Amino acid sequence: MKTGKMRRLLAALLVMIMTATQFVIPSFSEEAPAKPTIVITLGADLTEENRAFMLQYFGLSEDQVNIITVSNQDERDQIGGLIDEKYIGNQTFSCSMVRPTASGGIQVKTVNMTYVTSNMIASTLATSGVYNCEVVTAAPFKVSGTGALTGVMIAYESSSGDQIDPEKRELANEEIVITDEIGESMGSKDQAILVVNDIKIHIVRDSITDSNDVNAVVDEVIATTEQAAYDTAMALGKEAPTPLTQQDHQKLYSYGQKFSQGNYNYSAMQQTLERVTYNITKTTGIDDPITDTFTTIDDDVILDPDSILLGTNDELLGDKAVKNATAAVALDEHEAEPIDVFTGEVSITDAGGVKAESFVRGTSVVAYKDLNGSYALMDLNGNVLTEPLYTSDFRGRWGHILATLNDGSGAMGLLETDGTISVPFQYPKVEMFGKLWAAGMNLVKGGDENNYDYRNYSDDSYYLIDTVDIYYLDAEGARLAGT
Repeated sequence: MKTGKMRRLLAALLVMIMTATQFVIPSFSEEAPAKPTIVITLGADLTEENRAFMLQYFGLSEDQVNIITVSNQDERDQIGGLIDEKYIGNQTFSCSMVRPTASGGIQVKTVNMTYVTSNMIASTLATSGVYNCEVVTAAPFKVSGTGALTGVMIAYESSSGDQIDPEKRELANEEIVITDEIGESMGSKDQAILVVNDIKIHIVRDSITDSNDVNAVVDEVIATTEQAAYDTAMALGKEAPTPLTQQDHQKLYSYGQKFSQGNYNYSAMQQTLERVTYNITKTTGIDDPITDTFTTIDDDVILDPDSILLGTNDELLGDKAVKNATAAVALDEHEAEPIDVFTGEVSITDAGGVKAESFVRGTSVVAYKDLNGSYALMDLNGNVLTEPLYTSDFRGRWGHILATLNDGSGAMGLLETDGTISVPFQYPKVEMFGKLWAAGMNLVKGGDENNYDYRNYSDDSYYLIDTVDIYYLDAEGARLAGT
């Protein structure tokens, strides 16, 4: 496990080297329904043709699902005065589909929403006290999505049979306002969601209730995320984001103190909160050090085969539809690439085996296990690409593969998908920062639970970083850019 200090140090090293070189646990629902009921809300101003179109998109007919109509007045009753009038307008077209679940956190997919995002819905639903459910919001054309945001709360109560706690609903609405306001200050709604979500994680995870401690958390989160956003902007040659004002701090103090008194269950909301922060760091490039403490995150989210996120008819809305989701698999509509199939004569030798789940994430190669228990890389045509030298812990990152030697040394390095070695296997730890940069870290034993860069949970030992070698990766291979 790495500290935020270490991540900031590496970010600083990377920026310095780029400048100096010429290289341009499952959650649970407290009262999950035995038989989940799907509820759809439809915008009141849709034409009959639009209504039929949206039901076709959701993949359900009127006799298969409960339908609730949401009007513009419903929007005004629930979020009027909280969100800029220009987003609410005077007509409601956006729709939502909600299904309570027993586990998996809150999974959301949005289509044709220009203001409301999947992470925004997931974060505010968690604040309202919802722990597990699936949500799809969509419209037949691009709209702000405030009608769908209103419909989600209504649909959840109808589908689950539970009433959302009024105080938590009010706090969720306040979260929307604060996120909107500080997003305007920062110039980035995503960064605003990141700040608010990280504050929630610290408060509920660490059981913080004292007002002074809450304020300290708010200040630390703001400082950390602003520094991370600044480092990213500098590394990419972009304009630095605007720091939050003291007035913004005060708004977040007030929000954080109310959230700290909400009696939330962290184990029940952990997957959702960690997913929201992780998603935003991926889309914005902000290297938020809190992600180093996450334990539920995996790029390969597995949704239930019956998930409503997977059952939509996305072809109806065309290629120009704006889509995003808390789980990337909900947006994956690409057909598998064709592979060459060998049709000649073969002889069979019992040398080892692979399984379907042995695909290395984000690549088209598989982990091959030989009879001695070591692993190699193999392509889809059965060609072994490396010697069987590695453990099973292959991790795909931006088209490269982090691997560990199986000789007892634990040495890490970096492989390419053709089996060549790009970063030598001589480091206790190797990490990647985008697809062009890798860091080989030399560690020394030392530190304690309050001051360490890595922790070995098997023997509860602590390590500090001694030196870091930064590698630049491109089509010509890996080059040591600096230490």
